[in-house]
Amino acid sequence: MRQRIISNQSISQKHVQKLTIHQIQALKILEKPILELELAIKQEIIENPVLEIREELQESTEDVDRLELKEDKNSDNKLLEEIRQLSEILDYWDEIRKTERSYESKNQAYSMNYEEYERKDPLVNGWEIFYKQFYNLPLNKEERMFGEAIIGNIDEYGYLNMDLDTLDESGSISTQRRKAIHSMILGLSPKGIGARNLKECLMAQLDNELKNDKVIVSIIENNLELLIHNDIKKISRKYHISYEDAMKIKNIISHLDPKPGVRIVQQHQQYIIPDIIVRKIDNEFDIILNEARIPRLVINQNYIKMLSSAKLKMEELDYIKNKVSSAQSFIKSIFMRRNTLYEITKEIINHQPKFFIEEKLHLLPMTYEDISSSINKGISTISRAIKGKYIDTPLGMYKIKWFFSNKIEKCISTQFIKEQIRNLIENEDKANPYKDENIMNLLADKGLKISIRTVAKYRNQMKILNYRYRKEG
Repeated sequence: MRQRIISNQSISQKHVQKLTIHQIQALKILEKPILELELAIKQEIIENPVLEIREELQESTEDVDRLELKEDKNSDNKLLEEIRQLSEILDYWDEIRKTERSYESKNQAYSMNYEEYERKDPLVNGWEIFYKQFYNLPLNKEERMFGEAIIGNIDEYGYLNMDLDTLDESGSISTQRRKAIHSMILGLSPKGIGARNLKECLMAQLDNELKNDKVIVSIIENNLELLIHNDIKKISRKYHISYEDAMKIKNIISHLDPKPGVRIVQQHQQYIIPDIIVRKIDNEFDIILNEARIPRLVINQNYIKMLSSAKLKMEELDYIKNKVSSAQSFIKSIFMRRNTLYEITKEIINHQPKFFIEEKLHLLPMTYEDISSSINKGISTISRAIKGKYIDTPLGMYKIKWFFSNKIEKCISTQFIKEQIRNLIENEDKANPYKDENIMNLLADKGLKISIRTVAKYRNQMKILNYRYRKEG
């Protein structure tokens, strides 16, 4: 691969006893898709006067490592040395960008038009509102990190797909407290976001009075299939209630939302902007980090010079030190995000040769653990890095998460089969929808041989109803 990125020491994700403010910031930056990162940078520039945008890449610049800084009793040598090291990273970053720009202008085979991905800034969306509710919860720093990890692993339907134990990076939160924090998140609006299964999702949406109704709770926990099949008479007999009461219960439960995440998905996006673009040229892959919207950040030189001034009061010096340190950390966090995304993408290409090299819509089994062991970063870091991000490939635009799956028979991706099932159902004749047997046969025609039971299992996991309840007209 043509592009080289310098290595960056990863934050250990296991057995971390105490996360620093800078580490927390780095994880938050890592998690942000390109548009959210752009907004975060704009906000940081407003809040930190030390940060500034360099509009043009310059051949020769007066960077920090070229400054002759006077040392006196007020200077902080450690901070200045870290800033010098940071300037080397920024210089390297400049070279990468120059190379990319030169490469794009010289190769007609690759003509990336970033305007293709442009759109208006999104309105305040449901996830932002959801996060505001979360940040109002009475949590300490470790608990908030744990809660952010929960939200960061919620899928588009609002379900949590990881164990609570795995998400506790600090290792300092008790099992009981983890459950309590998870319960708090389930209670945010819309209720049910973060549930681990359908039953937990529906239970979270009941008010306190309904949670004390033993019949309603029992139906949700044990007999949902009776409601799915609209078997009101059997519900009436089983729970010794009148048909009218059974209908009332059915109406209550049927008005609960089995996919609360859909309600807070951003509705105003007209285009998807990828964080990563992969292009194949002369049998080699170029990994391009989509940074057209990301400004080049530097530290204002005037503040650096102030650090060596003997004229400043101690409180003024402390203020500048803190702001410079914060700016330094912010820039490094952006660079760490860049590094991590690049490393993950490189490993995805290595693990999916049929997709990228042979350009066939076929995925091999690949898990977070596979990538984690290859790039020496924790599973939680991988999960955060790919959350909500898209990759533009020669075969089209995909969620990065789409490339990951569990191991199944014949080395076929579970997610790929699910996508095939979903596509068949979405394009079926609504007046004569496919039975599971029909879907099995259609998949077999494509070379995907699975049982009717597996079709039903995947369909249920995707919360898609039986053909009887998909029929229209």
